Amino acid sequence: MVRGEGRKNAKTGAFGSVNKLPSGRYRARYVGPDGRRHNAPTTFVTVLDARGWLAVQQADIIRKAWTPPEAEPQAIVAFSEYAETWLAARTVKGQPLKDRTRDHYRDLLNNRLLPTFGKLPLSSITSEDVERWHRKQVELQTPTATANAYSLLNTIMQSAMKDSRRLVKTNPCVVSGAGNARRMSTASLMSPLVAR
Repeated sequence: MVRGEGRKNAKTGAFGSVNKLPSGRYRARYVGPDGRRHNAPTTFVTVLDARGWLAVQQADIIRKAWTPPEAEPQAIVAFSEYAETWLAARTVKGQPLKDRTRDHYRDLLNNRLLPTFGKLPLSSITSEDVERWHRKQVELQTPTATANAYSLLNTIMQSAMKDSRRLVKTNPCVVSGAGNARRMSTASLMSPLVAR
């Protein structure tokens, strides 16, 4: 092997490797000219698809057109645009969302998420932005409304992270327990003097 051309699999002599995952899909990865392992940005339905992706990566390396995946530009998509597409395509167990669920998500988007995140590019939303938004929601909304809005935001950002367009590198929704509604008991709301 010529240095800088990527490594071939020691067992098979093929460029990169393809592994079947418990989900039944296939993961493709390879060691690039930089000596680092690189995973495909998505998993594949067939081994042939995964091998095809590896062939493109190998061809780029040979042509000296390869760039590390981290250096590739991310698509810039506004949160509102992605959320609309996500809601239109969302299914549960292969079935479209029920009207009531879709209406609930639409209400959460319009009243809780889009006013803060709508115009922002997905990739610019930080964990600090989400934490600041969550603190404000806790002050203004019921625990259930806050938890529902946070859960929807988390689900949308998780989908964006898994999107083949590499829309976000990490999910900024890291507020521990924020997706769970916690109701404070009356006793915990009383001042120490009243409780005596």
